[in-house]
Amino acid sequence: MFPYLKFVFSLLTGSPSHKTQTTHLDEPQDAAALNSLSLFTDLPQNYHPETNWLCGGTPNHPFFDDSNLIQDIVRRIKEHLLNETLEGCRNILNDHYRQDEIQNKKLRRSLDENPQLWKALISVQKYGVVYLANRADARNQFLPLTNQNPAETKAISSFLEHDAVTIRAINYAVHHFVTRGGLKVENPTKLVPPNAISSIGNAHIAVRKQDFLRTDEELLAEKVPLWDLHDFAHLTTATLSPELFGNKYFDYLIKLEPKLTALVRSPGMRTGKGPKVSDGLIFSELLTGVFTQEVDAVLKHHKQHSYKSLTTTLANTLADYLLGRIALLHQSTNTMMKLDTPISPTQLAVLAQNKAYELTASEIEQRVFTRGGPDDRDPLHSLTAIQRIEYLAASRSWTYFEVRNTIKHRAHKEAYRLVTMDYIEKGVDVELCRMILESITYEDWRRGERRNLWSLCVNF
Repeated sequence: MFPYLKFVFSLLTGSPSHKTQTTHLDEPQDAAALNSLSLFTDLPQNYHPETNWLCGGTPNHPFFDDSNLIQDIVRRIKEHLLNETLEGCRNILNDHYRQDEIQNKKLRRSLDENPQLWKALISVQKYGVVYLANRADARNQFLPLTNQNPAETKAISSFLEHDAVTIRAINYAVHHFVTRGGLKVENPTKLVPPNAISSIGNAHIAVRKQDFLRTDEELLAEKVPLWDLHDFAHLTTATLSPELFGNKYFDYLIKLEPKLTALVRSPGMRTGKGPKVSDGLIFSELLTGVFTQEVDAVLKHHKQHSYKSLTTTLANTLADYLLGRIALLHQSTNTMMKLDTPISPTQLAVLAQNKAYELTASEIEQRVFTRGGPDDRDPLHSLTAIQRIEYLAASRSWTYFEVRNTIKHRAHKEAYRLVTMDYIEKGVDVELCRMILESITYEDWRRGERRNLWSLCVNF
């Protein structure tokens, strides 16, 4: 059995219920730090990437304080994925890489004898906007490995960077992870985006069947990323708690009428012709502009922000938009967008349930991989492989695209909380709004009564 699945099945059969495990394994970070740490500020020298969080405090989600469990889940998932990636590299060497037979033999020998060095160098190649390496990987494993093997590091890096080898190998690896890894795989006909992996729970995913019919030859020939590695952050959180963080599309969302599922599917978000409160439109088109304006002011020393104050500013702005008070810039069309009527409590419930899935995966990313971007706001973008390892090994602060992704998600959820509180105070659909609020704050789960808001929407 694959190592990842051995671990997963131990969670299912050999461990007590997560809810009964209340141990807190991390050294607690100063609670005030979460409110006061300024943007892009280095954490103290005693920062440990396995246990500390780059915003200065532990994200406020159940089980996020259990660093040992998170670390073990991530290690098992990535070990499986990287082993498959090595197999992809081996196939490319055997069948596709014949320019220099002598060098080819050296690389094949290196792959057999030093697979950990290959995993290190694969992990700092960019796939889409993601590097599989995280800061703990770089500090604890990758930097010592590359320092001990400088000539071999250079040769492997040259191979991986040639002819999109890393992309082709990871395309192969993700396909095999899904199709040959022993996972429980569902193939729903709706609500799975193209080439997406929806994580339902422990070793339990959903994908479109047609996306995984490619042959090995087709996968190894494809030189652009086929998959989004962010889905492995979703798999991490869904393994951590299927109840709280697993995908619920196929049990609940699918039962809602199309105008409500459209809030999650986000059709027409780029053109601005879809729902004006859809998840994708708000996150990608509206919040990005507000974030950029605020952070540019910080970078130009016109304003100061902590991670908390930036979240609050974005959340307050978005809440005003959702209540129909202000217009916001739609980035792709460069037009101002304003709601004719405030968001309804039912729409709020649909969106808040979706954010429970999206936010936690964004929060966990720093323990799984490193999020980059398309330009030099990503500090790894223009670096060599060894320079990327050195950077991550020394890094004690969030980078621009890491901050943008997570803070937008945090603000998005906080805006829903603010609007819900406003409706409760005004007596608007109080029963449903209280359920939304309890879901956002996990209060229903703490009482042992976790509700799925999508199932409530069927009744309301």
